Amino acid sequence: MEEQQKMKEYLLPKKVVLIAGFILLAAAAALLAFGIYRGTRDFKSQAMPFEDFSHKGDYVYIDVAGISDWVYKYDDDVYYAAEDPEGYFYILRMSKYKASAMSEQEKYWERPDDSTPMPEPVRVYGIAENIGGNLKDAFAQVFDITGSDVDYYFGYLYLDTTSDPGTDTMWMCITGALFSFLFSLVCLAVCLPAYSALKKSVKELDARGETERAASAFAFSGEEMLNGAMKTGGDYLFAKNTGLVLRFDDILWAHIRTINGTLHTLVLYTRRINGVNIGSVKGNEGIEQVAEAIDMIHTRNPSMLVGFTAENRKMYQQLRGGAV
Repeated sequence: MEEQQKMKEYLLPKKVVLIAGFILLAAAAALLAFGIYRGTRDFKSQAMPFEDFSHKGDYVYIDVAGISDWVYKYDDDVYYAAEDPEGYFYILRMSKYKASAMSEQEKYWERPDDSTPMPEPVRVYGIAENIGGNLKDAFAQVFDITGSDVDYYFGYLYLDTTSDPGTDTMWMCITGALFSFLFSLVCLAVCLPAYSALKKSVKELDARGETERAASAFAFSGEEMLNGAMKTGGDYLFAKNTGLVLRFDDILWAHIRTINGTLHTLVLYTRRINGVNIGSVKGNEGIEQVAEAIDMIHTRNPSMLVGFTAENRKMYQQLRGGAV
């Protein structure tokens, strides 16, 4: 039993990879659920008025009585000057679409005198952010004032109406969930096929009454080949991290698969397995290692097809009784 256990440990990826896959999958589900929860919460009831003592990162609101045409653009960021019913001024980051809906407020901003009636203020919500140097310079230039005047009239913070605690957290969680899910797929894609293949390998060995024999052959197997991707013992080839135990006389075809002229992989075919990649080694030394592995297998099974040719492909189809 100890020999069988060591054989299985060699054939399977490390358990930590499988555990990590399930943990990452659970983390993705948790992040997605939390993101949806945050995105659907009503934070507006918790917002505070935007005032002099507001801090960076606070979720605040102002009632917009007047709004200018855009003052500063940077990529997709558009900034406006705004006025509340008490005559205090603010800087808003706002989408053009949202600003275009405030035509009455824009007319009030451009009023010729104080006799112009004030429209119904529009409440806008957002995150308080620091006014950077470029933004301050732009407002100073447009309104022909100094940087100190910008601080005096507009304060040190602007209101980013394109951001709120719910959607910001939601998108962060969705992004985290996506990465967790992708990494979990990588881990599970490595592990689950190997566990399935091992189950089939053991079933075949049991059916032949060769399980103990294969485990004993593994215990006395030689050095690993193809940078540790496989080892051989007795009548068997053991492919690391794949779950596969192959009898030499079951292998019908072997060839080298080369990618970009530099990465070389041993590909084996049996009646049951329609091509399995074993090891990937680089350069001329790599292709020599794969060729040596094929020569070794061919010595154990002289009837095996060697090399990727149209004739061998056709012969394999006939031997296997189906299309490749």
